Amino acid sequence: MNIFVYGTLKRGHRNNRLLATSTFVGEAVTAPYWRLGTCGSFPILQRGKGHVYGEVFKVNRTTLRRLDQLEGEGEMYLRHRIYVTLIDGSLMRCWTYVGAPKFWSDPLPQVHNNTWRAA
Repeated sequence: MNIFVYGTLKRGHRNNRLLATSTFVGEAVTAPYWRLGTCGSFPILQRGKGHVYGEVFKVNRTTLRRLDQLEGEGEMYLRHRIYVTLIDGSLMRCWTYVGAPKFWSDPLPQVHNNTWRAA
C-alpha cells in the first residue's frame, strides 16, 4: 500500500527512519483542497485551499502500524485515503494522516508554500 507523507516522515527529516525498509515511489502533490498548518515542530494536514507537497512510499502493514502509533492515529491524526499526483503526472490513491478535528479544529498558521522543510 502507498502512503503520502508531508512532514517529519519525508526523506532527510527526523522520522524518515521509520520508512527505512519502504520503497520511495516519488514526490507528489495533493488535490487543491488541502493546506499545511504548523504548531512549531511538526505539520498538520488540514482541509483548506491549496496543494500540499510531499512524498509517496510503498509500505507494508507492519510499517503502517508503526506509522499509526507515531501519528497517534484515531486521536491526534486520522488516517485517510486521498489522491495525489506524482511528478510524472500519474494519479495515485494513498493513505495519509489528516489532523483530527478534536485537536486541530481551527486553522493553524500555514506553512510557507505548503512545503515542510527540515529545520
